[in-house]
Amino acid sequence: MVPNKEIIDNHKQLSPYSCIPMAVELVLKLVERAPSDYFELQTRWNNFKTGTFANFDGQTINGATFHHKFSVANGRNFPPEKMKQLFDTIDHELQEDRYVVVSLASGNDWHNFVIYNQIAGGEYQAVSKAGSENWYRSDVKQKITEMTGTDILTYELSQQAAT
Repeated sequence: MVPNKEIIDNHKQLSPYSCIPMAVELVLKLVERAPSDYFELQTRWNNFKTGTFANFDGQTINGATFHHKFSVANGRNFPPEKMKQLFDTIDHELQEDRYVVVSLASGNDWHNFVIYNQIAGGEYQAVSKAGSENWYRSDVKQKITEMTGTDILTYELSQQAAT
């Protein structure tokens, strides 16, 4: 699945700690459930430092219901079977033509990316924003493995008409 580059280029992260709602907004835009000028989630979030994917768990926004999976509240040292479940879940979502929001270590902090494709060798491609700058990664599966697990945000779409 190749996301619309124009949508990515026009999206932005409004504040240093708004990467969770930034990624949710990007998904909404890519699945045509929000217009390009939609920044309501980031505006409301502002620069909230302690938020997690749990803030969006079960929320329906513009006909997309989000689900927090593989909570890391007890640490990221996933046993091998949980890592397999995590990767199987991401594979399934991509096979269903759905994006997956993922939290990845970035320096001494975390940043959120939208996984959009699986490439040769099973590796994942993802995109994010840092301000107006596009960040692309083609080593997401490797990064998750190095981190020994992470949490993800998936979604389901209702039959609501696209915006």
